[in-house]
Amino acid sequence: MTVTVVLTASIVLQLMAAVVALFLIRTTGLRSPWVLLSVAMVLQAFRRYLTLQLWLSVGQRGEGYLSQGIVSLLIALLMLGAVLLIRPLFEEITSRRREAEQVAARFRAMFSDHGAVMLLLDATTGTIVEANRGAAHYYGFSEMELVGRRLRDFAAADDTTSSASAVPTRQLTASGESVVESQCTDLVLDGHHYVYAVLTDVTARMIAEKRFTEAADELESLVEELQESNVLLEELNNELHDRDEMRVRFLGAMSHELRTPLGAIIGFADVLQGGLAGDLNEEQRKQIGLIYESGRHVMHIVEEMLDIARIDSGHMELGQELYSLGDVIERAVQLLAPARASKSVEVSVEGTADVGEILGDPCRAEQVVLNMLSNALKYTDEGSVTISAHREPTRVVVSVKDTGCGIAACDCDRVFDDYYRVTTKGSHTATGAGLGLAVSRRLARLMGGDITVESALGAGSTFTFALPVR
Repeated sequence: MTVTVVLTASIVLQLMAAVVALFLIRTTGLRSPWVLLSVAMVLQAFRRYLTLQLWLSVGQRGEGYLSQGIVSLLIALLMLGAVLLIRPLFEEITSRRREAEQVAARFRAMFSDHGAVMLLLDATTGTIVEANRGAAHYYGFSEMELVGRRLRDFAAADDTTSSASAVPTRQLTASGESVVESQCTDLVLDGHHYVYAVLTDVTARMIAEKRFTEAADELESLVEELQESNVLLEELNNELHDRDEMRVRFLGAMSHELRTPLGAIIGFADVLQGGLAGDLNEEQRKQIGLIYESGRHVMHIVEEMLDIARIDSGHMELGQELYSLGDVIERAVQLLAPARASKSVEVSVEGTADVGEILGDPCRAEQVVLNMLSNALKYTDEGSVTISAHREPTRVVVSVKDTGCGIAACDCDRVFDDYYRVTTKGSHTATGAGLGLAVSRRLARLMGGDITVESALGAGSTFTFALPVR
């Protein structure tokens, strides 16, 4: 009975050792040695089985079977123990092999397969020991063709890098001459010195920097020219300002000088017209009348020139009082009654009674209205002139609409310029120096308002005068 148990236990242990050996195939990845060992252990178990059958066939009698069974059991125990003890060693070996494979894979990803240009150089000779795919693509050679070449062989003719440097700055690459920057690291592997170099092509950056420098120099030159131009413009502006001051002073002085003799001429003509210096015949009365009208006309021009001089010099003072804009309009219409008497023009007034009172300078407001109405009559030979007024929440608006010759679109903004006169058909009969509307717009804006015009050639004009309500 003891021999049977011992032999059976040795068979089971031998088979267990065979199973553990087969399991090590999966753990270590080594198939052949463990298969052979497993087969050997199975055969050993089969041998123990034959011994057990022989023991049973002799009626479980005989000498030496117990000692054989014990030896077989010990051998099975030792083999199972050996397999179990060697398993952690092989697992560690396998683990380290896998780690080595992972490191190799990472190295391939970081070096061999990386798109950047990476080289491993012999520190003594400058020979390429290892090159990655990025380097092969950059230089136009395969990785194996690069190995053994000196990196200095790729230096361009105009490279000025010191021969002591492992990496030349200007190199001949697959795309032509290129400029490179390098990051080098010294390595010691197995007692040998190497240089690990990572190259970056900076040709495009160098070209961009050169262009930027040229553009910056050009911009600096332009800035200097602009500064010189600004200085010149400032000098010209000062000169123009001085000339404008001289013009204003000249106009003021000339106007004052002209007013005295003009006043005397108009006064003497009025005396002669009144018969205070004696009776005049019809022809003399006619000529004196022409002198009087011409004097008044010139005096009006002088007054306009004086107004421009005062406004431009900032010496125009405005009165502040409550007045009826409707009364101002009615008075302007009455003053121009002689001017419309010789024309077939109907003048009508609308809405003036509803405007009410406003705060401002009634004399200057009347001057603007007179100029607007006078221009409408001047450029309207027949038809009608309508002057209307209405009040809005923040302003009062006076409009003068005529059916005259009209103004071309290109002239609508220019009619407010100094000395500008419209030269449309029929305007050749109009008199004046072209200052009326220029003075009117200056006065309107000085009073916080403005004058605008809407017109079309041959369709009449509408001038609008707006004043703020304070």
